[in-house]
Amino acid sequence: MNKAEIAINFLKHQCLTRCIPDRATMVDETKAWEDYQNETVKPTEWQYRTEEALIKLKSLYHSIQKM
Repeated sequence: MNKAEIAINFLKHQCLTRCIPDRATMVDETKAWEDYQNETVKPTEWQYRTEEALIKLKSLYHSIQKM
């Protein structure tokens, strides 16, 4: 997953797990969640360098197997 997919997943589970009555409410809720995340959440600390990730994921991705 890339960073955007991770953020969208957090948004979905932390903010959008209930019925939201209208678009304006959803925009307000999403903006409040975004502001909170930007103020409090630390940056992502990746555990692998690109080279290490390619080695670990080689069997999962056909295009990498040709490298």
